[in-house]
Formats: sequence, structure tokens, C-alpha cells
Amino acid sequence: MHIHDKADELEDFVVRNYPRFKNRSGKLGTTYGIAGYHDLDLYVKTGNDLLKSVATKREDYQCLGHASAILNIHGIKIQLLHPAGGSSYAFSYKIQKIVEGFSSENKPHMLVVGHFHKAEMMPILRNIFAIQAACFIAQTPFAIRKGLTFHYGGWIIEISMDKGSITRRKGEFVPFYHPIVDDWRSYVK
Repeated sequence: MHIHDKADELEDFVVRNYPRFKNRSGKLGTTYGIAGYHDLDLYVKTGNDLLKSVATKREDYQCLGHASAILNIHGIKIQLLHPAGGSSYAFSYKIQKIVEGFSSENKPHMLVVGHFHKAEMMPILRNIFAIQAACFIAQTPFAIRKGLTFHYGGWIIEISMDKGSITRRKGEFVPFYHPIVDDWRSYVK
């Protein structure tokens, strides 16, 4: 199978199978996302901007760009970030360094970080609520060779806002214990 066919197959799979959810008012909820490095690798090889294509076929999904984007909800800046580099021994170290690196005028209220495949919630550091998003993809041979731990699952986050500030943070991590073995193979030739 040619890589273009694989890209189309992956896009169709996401369009058909990505979960839909209702928000508190009973309307179809929206997922906001950014492309990570695997998505960008696919784009470079095939010209298929997978998440952007999915967004044209799903009214409940919005692709905000590649690697980083800021979502502004009622004056609250939520930054989605897919950083570069590898994991560190201490789960929190990379996130701490990212938060410390924000200049005061560029600080988001909330930071959601992917890429490291870890689950972590830091309620407040430099007045930023930071989360590592975890993952659903099975551990790859590369990760096994490097001794990298993957945390499977996702977050349900509730925040209260007042006058452009987050006044309350609540996070529930929903673990996923059984990844699909070798699911990563769909991303390689």
C-alpha cells in the first residue's frame, strides 16, 4: 500500500471513529487540536494535513494549527503545545522549564502539553495551570529501547473563571489500561 493510501485510510478512520460528545447544554461539543510531529511527518511525505482534513469533514473538530496554538475562551488563554525533545527523568521537569521560559506578556492561563506521553497536572506554577495530556498510542519499539514510560488515558478538566482568571481547577484522569498492541505501525511505511 502506498503512503498516500495510508494517509487517506487514516483520515477516514479518524472521521468515522473519533468520539463525539455533548456539552453541558446538550449540544454537540467541540474538540480543539493541534498537529504533532507524526502528523507533520505525514504532511511532509504526502501533502495530507490530516487534522485539517478531518476538521473539514467533522463539524465538532477544529484544527488550530501545527505544534502550538492558543485558544481564547472568555478571556482565558489556553495554549496547546507539542514541544520538541525527549522526556526527562522527572516527569515535571520539561513542563517546568517550558513554563519558566514564558515571558510575562506571553504566559497562558493554562498549558496543555503533548509529545511526552505522560499524565501530569500542575495546578499552579507562575500562575499557569499546566497539564501533560498523556496518550492512547501503544509503546513503540523506540520507546522501549529508550526506557520511556507511556501513560495511557485522558483528562476531564473543569475550570471556573472570573474576570480573566482561572479561579478553580479540577482534573480527573481517566486511565486506559489496554492499548492496541502495535497500533503505531499505521504511522510507518
